[in-house]
Amino acid sequence: MKKQAAVRQRDEWSTLADFLGNMIMKYADDMDLDHLPDPEITLLLRSMRDTYAYYLRRNMIIRHKDIHCNSTSPKFTMDIPLI
Repeated sequence: MKKQAAVRQRDEWSTLADFLGNMIMKYADDMDLDHLPDPEITLLLRSMRDTYAYYLRRNMIIRHKDIHCNSTSPKFTMDIPLI
């Protein structure tokens, strides 16, 4: 039969960890943690938004270059802010 021993070392962070654990247990029902949005969907939507913003910036830069390089009319400048 194996002997099991639990050694718990206390340091300066263990008191804070105990306090936070107790507060979460105490107020978990009030915080309504079960109804938080799914993090995978949130991260997917953020990734899609960032990819689309990159696409728009890149498309704007290409159009800007095409206007300046292929124009036979008098040159004009367009100040397009790059995000």
